[in-house]
Formats: sequence, C-alpha cells, structure tokens
Amino acid sequence: MPDQTKPPAETQQVAQDAKADGKSDVWIGEKRSMTSDLSVSPEEETQISFDQFSGHHKMISLPGGMILMFPEMVTVDRPIQLAAGQQTADEQLKYLTAHYSADGHFTLLISATLQQQI
Repeated sequence: MPDQTKPPAETQQVAQDAKADGKSDVWIGEKRSMTSDLSVSPEEETQISFDQFSGHHKMISLPGGMILMFPEMVTVDRPIQLAAGQQTADEQLKYLTAHYSADGHFTLLISATLQQQI
C-alpha cells in the first residue's frame, strides 16, 4: 500500500516553481486579521517568502492553483498554523492562515491578497 502521508510525486512547492520560472518567491500585498474575539484589524501591507516555511512546513501545490501548507510534525502543547491559498487568473495569490494555541483554541485568522514580486 502506498504511503498516504506523502504528497504525489508530481506535487511541487510554490517556491521551486517560482525559481524555475526565474521569478522571485517573494509575494507582497495587503492583509487583514481577525482574532478569536472577532476583532478585525485594519488592512496593512505584508510580504511573504515561501522559503521561510520550507524547513518546518510541508507545502503542496494542487490543481487549479491551490496551495496547502501545514507543519511537518504536530507536537502536543505547541501552537500550530495551517494555511491555504489559491493563485487567481490575474496572477494574484489569495491566502488564508489560521493560528491555533497550544491547547487547540483558535487565536488568529489572516487573509491576504498578494502579488508576486518580479
């Protein structure tokens, strides 16, 4: 039986795809966040490099420009972040990150719209 914990061989990381295309893996744009008490922050500038996740997060590219990121390993009593994103037809990345505390409670949701820096 195949190992169900590993992504299919054709799955590639976004950062590797960007480098192969000669593009930067740095994305810039605007983000908003919502805390567990449903307070929403004002929109602010943000910048993400997917290289920063490569050492401790698994990144999977799915058909349709969808991206999933999750920890390589989940440790009891440690906070966790889960993320999903989708590249749009106009080369934007719509991105959501959910943060959970060490005891499993929702703490923060971040929504961002990003453009790849060239």
